[in-house]
Amino acid sequence: MFKINDIHTHHDYNDTNISYLKNLRTADILSGNYLSELKTAELNHNKYISVGIHPWDLSDYKEIIEDKNFFNNKLLAPIIQIIKHPKCLAIGECGLDKCINVDIDAQMTIFKKQILLSIEYNKSLIIHAVKSFNQIIELHKEYNPTQEWIIHGFRSNSVVAKQLTNHGIKLSFNIKAKNDTKLGEIIKMLGENNIYFETDDDDVI
Repeated sequence: MFKINDIHTHHDYNDTNISYLKNLRTADILSGNYLSELKTAELNHNKYISVGIHPWDLSDYKEIIEDKNFFNNKLLAPIIQIIKHPKCLAIGECGLDKCINVDIDAQMTIFKKQILLSIEYNKSLIIHAVKSFNQIIELHKEYNPTQEWIIHGFRSNSVVAKQLTNHGIKLSFNIKAKNDTKLGEIIKMLGENNIYFETDDDDVI
């Protein structure tokens, strides 16, 4: 495990004592905003980067799945540029979401591309999983990665939590989950070696 206070956020911290992983998505890649994010990460010892194609972006940017060459021609080169940067620690948020109006096979295709990048460049994988934990476990068995797989924003039950961690998949909880009765018990049960904390879109710590 790497020592990061906030494993998934869309904010920057003023407090240099807090290490954080800022998530970049499709909009950041296509707009070129990632270049300034990498520059500020270089200048701030506590700022790190993750980058990925979120399942929701497949609805907002339909070209990704409608044009079979779009990923390779428009996204792959800048994604690899970011991944190769020493301040990039993870690929994601990426994954599978069965509650959105995007074909699950198309989601799977884009997710697998990112799994392979994670393996090739030895980066952790931050995973968005909605009603798809069984598929995530099966994919983990299939690829048998040495890189960490981390479920972002875990809110399910203790049975699912144990199933995931028994297969070597770590869980990330919103920092507020410590105060939630059910999630707080899961956090205690799993122990610090299986968990991370995040703020996502919430206010920073």
